[in-house]
Amino acid sequence: MGMWLFVAGLAIIFVSAAIAHVAIRWQLGEQGSWPPNMPGPPGILGISTILLLISSGTMWKATRRTDRGEDGRGWVGATLALGLAYAVSQTVAWLDWSPQVADAIEPFPEARLALTGFYVLTGLHALHALGGLLSLSWVLTVVRPGDRHGLWPHATYWHFLDIAWMFVWLLLLLAR
Repeated sequence: MGMWLFVAGLAIIFVSAAIAHVAIRWQLGEQGSWPPNMPGPPGILGISTILLLISSGTMWKATRRTDRGEDGRGWVGATLALGLAYAVSQTVAWLDWSPQVADAIEPFPEARLALTGFYVLTGLHALHALGGLLSLSWVLTVVRPGDRHGLWPHATYWHFLDIAWMFVWLLLLLAR
């Protein structure tokens, strides 16, 4: 129950940040203050999305093995490796895209607030992904074969991160 409340709270934070970003973006578009040359999200975000989706599958395999009383830590390790690859690809994308977005917004001072929304949304997800990676590292050292209750909350959180990223990515694709 506690994990569901935690995830619900995180969902409220993400949705609130997204609504604020969309409202600001829409208002700027209505005022003609949105840069016409806004770059689209870099292609590497598609790769990172695939990595995250695969990691959700490996986490599912880990929970299935654990539910059967078997050792799912190998699958948790695979999830952690994919999560780290996701984090690296996100960092590369952010370092590449962030200056491009800032340059496009430079002549439009009113649009800087929307840039803040970009930083808040991507930063929130990065912070929570880091928490997920730390959580998975802990699972590898503490959770034992068949310890379903030890793995379940972490798996729930990881799947939530996947859903949250899909939401953020879709928003970034549509809001340019």
